[in-house]
Amino acid sequence: MESPEPIANLNSLDLLFESAPPPPGEKFLRFSLAGEDTVLIPVADIAGVSEVSASDILPVPDLPPFVLGVCSWRGEMLWVVDLADWLGRSPLQWEDAVQTSALAIFIESQSQQLGLVVRDVYDIEYHDRAQIQSPPPGLFPEAAMPYLQGYMAAQASMVLSASALVNSSRLQGVAE
Repeated sequence: MESPEPIANLNSLDLLFESAPPPPGEKFLRFSLAGEDTVLIPVADIAGVSEVSASDILPVPDLPPFVLGVCSWRGEMLWVVDLADWLGRSPLQWEDAVQTSALAIFIESQSQQLGLVVRDVYDIEYHDRAQIQSPPPGLFPEAAMPYLQGYMAAQASMVLSASALVNSSRLQGVAE
C-alpha cells in the first residue's frame, strides 16, 4: 500500500478557508427612517454605531425640534439629531413604550462629528457609485434634498452626504 503524497505547500490549505473577495463597489450602511423608508450612507463616513436611549441624551432648550441634544460618545459630547424628523419624516416617539431606545450612527466629515438617531440599522451593502441617480421631483421630502448625494433607483433609497449633514446651515449656531 502506497502512502499518500505529502502536501507540498501547507499554505494551499488556506484556499479552503479563504473568504470570497468582496463584491465590487463601495460599502454603504443601510438603515431606516420611518415606515419603509431606507437610507444609505457611505461606511467611510461613519465613525461608529451605538444604541442610545432617551436618558442617554441631554436635551438643550431653544433648539430646532430635530436636535435631540448632546450625548457622550467615546469620551466626547456630540450633538445628536432625530434624522427622520430633520429630513421631513415622522419623528421618533421616545414616550412610546415600544420605542425605548434607538440607534445612533456617528458620522464624521472634516473632523466634525454628529450623531444621527435612527429607528433601525439593517446591513452593510456594496454599491457602485455610478448607480447613484438624481431623484425625480416629489420622491423624497423637500427637507431631505440638500443632504442627498442622490438615490439608488432599484431600492428607491436615499443616499446621504455626511458632509452636507455635518455642515448644514440648519445646525449653524447649535454648536457655537
